Amino acid sequence: MTPPLPSFACCPAPAPCLPQGDPEPEDRAAGIARARAGIALSRRFAGLPFPDRVPGWAKPGPRFLAEAGRWSALAAANLAAAEARALATDANASPSDLLRRAKRALFVRVQETLNGTSPARRIAGWQERTPLATSAYRIFPLVPEPQALNRWRSDLWFARERVAGANPVMLEGVERLPAHVTLRPGDYARAMDGDTLDAALAERRLFQCDHGMLSGIEAGITDGNRKFLEAPWSLYALPRDRSALRPLAIQCTQAPTPGPLFFPWHGTAWRMARTVVQVSDSNLHGVVEHGVHCHLVMGLVAVCLHRSLARRHPLSVLLLPHLELTLNVDHLTEGLYAPGGRTPTIQSVSERGTLTLARWAYRSFDWSADAVPERFVARRVSADVLPHYPARDDLEAHGTVLRAFVRAYVRIYYASDGDVAGDGELQDFVRRLGDPDEGGLRGLGEVATVDALETFLVRAIQRATSYHAAINYSVYDAMGYAPNMPMAQFGPGPRHTDHPEEDFLAMLPPAAERDRQFNDVFVVAQLRANRLGHYPLEHFQDRRVRPLVRDFREALAELEHRIAMRNARTEAAGGAPYTVLLPSRVTASVHV
Repeated sequence: MTPPLPSFACCPAPAPCLPQGDPEPEDRAAGIARARAGIALSRRFAGLPFPDRVPGWAKPGPRFLAEAGRWSALAAANLAAAEARALATDANASPSDLLRRAKRALFVRVQETLNGTSPARRIAGWQERTPLATSAYRIFPLVPEPQALNRWRSDLWFARERVAGANPVMLEGVERLPAHVTLRPGDYARAMDGDTLDAALAERRLFQCDHGMLSGIEAGITDGNRKFLEAPWSLYALPRDRSALRPLAIQCTQAPTPGPLFFPWHGTAWRMARTVVQVSDSNLHGVVEHGVHCHLVMGLVAVCLHRSLARRHPLSVLLLPHLELTLNVDHLTEGLYAPGGRTPTIQSVSERGTLTLARWAYRSFDWSADAVPERFVARRVSADVLPHYPARDDLEAHGTVLRAFVRAYVRIYYASDGDVAGDGELQDFVRRLGDPDEGGLRGLGEVATVDALETFLVRAIQRATSYHAAINYSVYDAMGYAPNMPMAQFGPGPRHTDHPEEDFLAMLPPAAERDRQFNDVFVVAQLRANRLGHYPLEHFQDRRVRPLVRDFREALAELEHRIAMRNARTEAAGGAPYTVLLPSRVTASVHV
């Protein structure tokens, strides 16, 4: 892995001071007025609040663009090498085949560049397409193989993705089974080696992932192929020794009519049901957790900060490195969701489904309830109940380290709760974030005490750093090999327990979609423009802050060591390490 580039967008800040102590209040107010004239929020796109423009200073510079180009070029070269290798091993291939495929690939690439999507064509039935074999998705001649490649068939790997995968924030402890689920005690005992359902419920060893929010979300069409999106419910259990989490049962549909339960002994139908869960989780990941809960939310923080805080406000000095390039990526997200955008092209959701799901994600997001550790507490997945949960443990550890740094920083400038309540710029910042006509975020609460300010800042910085990293930088290992986690589903899920292998293969993406998926997740999982704890030279002009940064980096180094030691133990036991939240791999801002 190439070391991340140093931050380059944040210039040295002036001497920081609170507005109530600024000797030049008129100059300060004029600077804020100029900032407000340069950027605002617009709801012109489906009612979602995106930046109305990206100022020149917020756009990526040549080093970032060069880095993005380097990873994109490697992805393209890898796909070309994979195509050449496939031809070389195809006994029926000929030079004319190579020329034909190359011309077709070039045509599709040019057409997508000009128009965003492939040409309209007849919508084919899913049975008409000849599916690829799983070996056709092994396309990694020039790049590292994703973790899922040789593990994806394992049920233990499927369960691990709930606690260390691309969307590791959905698992929830079960106190009672949902009304739409009828689980027989005998089926539970068969799946769990004689364990009893009553004991598992009483001992809090049952967990679920409920994708019911996808009910009614429209699926789309790509390259003339109809896509599918379902709203599954899946159940997981711990054995009595609380060791490895196991998948137990999957229901592929919940509304309006619940479907049958599928169990591990159902063979191909079980693999199809797992794929339904993975596709649903991928779409929830892409639209909700990444697009809205990271890009859009941090874009709101960036816009409201620039419209409220003077450049020399100490909180502006603290937060700006954690907002580097965020306005730009949030603006790009609007394009991803638009007609012909990448989201409705490479994921199951249609254009309308994308916007419906994004609006739900925005309305339901809660600044407090969706923070760390509150989300895990509310979902009843604490360490005493679920001991092995790497994403939770690393996110909470990041939060602890970050809070110590933020607490020390805040206390340099705020001696009392009165200083917080009397900071008009801070209060305007929080007000704008929650104002229905501006940010519209729920769950902010009052930020009128020093403790409340610390919590507010920790939540903002963690969402920009470790939370976003857990969502974004996990995608290649989970989705780089499409049979493990397809971003779109091209055949229906199981409806009975006796399906041929071809029905499973029909769910997987065709070659063009396979390549789009690889290209997308490979590039975004590699691109890092900055690094947590590493601030631009002389960024903090207040010398009192510099020892705090040193302590922060030392604490991150210690956390790196602890995670590395845990991963070494995991590998020694034959498991896969969870490296996504190693501090050295966590970026300082949302920029991809």
